[in-house]
Amino acid sequence: MKLLDRHIATHVLGFSLVVAFALMALQSFITLAAEADDIDETFGFVDLALVVLLQTPGILLVLLPIIALIGTLLGLGALAQQGEIVAMRASGVSVLRIGGATLAGGAVLAAFTLLTTDVIAPAGERAAERIRSEARYGTDPGALVRPVWLRSGDEIYHVRRVEDPENVEAVTVYSIGDDGELVAISEVERASHRDGEWQAEDVRRTRFAGDAVERERIDTLEWPSGPSPDVLELVVLESDTLSIRGLLRLIGYLRDNGLDTQQYELSLWQKLVSPLTVLVMMLLAVPYVLGSLRDSGTGQRLLVGVLIGVVFWVANELVASSALIYRWPPMPASVAPSAVVLLYALWRLRGTRG
Repeated sequence: MKLLDRHIATHVLGFSLVVAFALMALQSFITLAAEADDIDETFGFVDLALVVLLQTPGILLVLLPIIALIGTLLGLGALAQQGEIVAMRASGVSVLRIGGATLAGGAVLAAFTLLTTDVIAPAGERAAERIRSEARYGTDPGALVRPVWLRSGDEIYHVRRVEDPENVEAVTVYSIGDDGELVAISEVERASHRDGEWQAEDVRRTRFAGDAVERERIDTLEWPSGPSPDVLELVVLESDTLSIRGLLRLIGYLRDNGLDTQQYELSLWQKLVSPLTVLVMMLLAVPYVLGSLRDSGTGQRLLVGVLIGVVFWVANELVASSALIYRWPPMPASVAPSAVVLLYALWRLRGTRG
């Protein structure tokens, strides 16, 4: 990267970092204040503070497009106020060159976005959930307590307590016949996955054969049809806490069992598109600084950045919600908001003068 490009990229990244710290500090304070009512004898202030800290990467992902936009507006704006943009343009540096240097800095933010999306944020969310579970339910540090529904073949499972992916409690198994009718209900007190198979304990089974009802109680039972621990770990987590690879595995499992994948496919595409969104928002800031906001102050640039960022966030959430309601294809629904902003940014760049 040439010296001029590095100078522009460094300015943009530096101001983006300042904006990120400011917004995250504000958001963390608001979250602490909003969830202070959750503090009790089992879940103290230190626990809440740690949970908020672990959830920070997930919150940062939501704010990154706004951070990139405001950081670029302020970074290029600082160069404009110092007369450096005018000097660049007078020496023959094109608008596209300035935009390219901005995107070079944006590539760093995009890479960080992908890393946070796929690794940092999911790990933080899972750790925060474990802390809450340990404080609320007295489980081991690795436990997750959340009832889940899942299906495998002709059996539907309702798991009320998941200590970890290989130890579950209070499981109800509904067995479905070839004609779709309920043929048996099994209530499992607890089950453990050992040596590749589930071992169920204290099983109460009810079979339905026409008008006859048969009941039996079994102390221990091999459970070869139990859910895979890998799938159980994926299903028990929210889609926002799953990595890209985890979402792909979960979508594959849902498809194999004829279950709806719309929500998870949408979440997958949103994660894949997030780095592109950051780049698009940074590119959008270039024509504003070189055009209508060239002689404006920092406050006006900050206001414009916040307004554009909020409008984009609302539009993105509206499109995502509409996609779930009206069953729109997940990929176009995820890409559409960023694509519209990209086209608008390119149009503004083309028409920029001075």
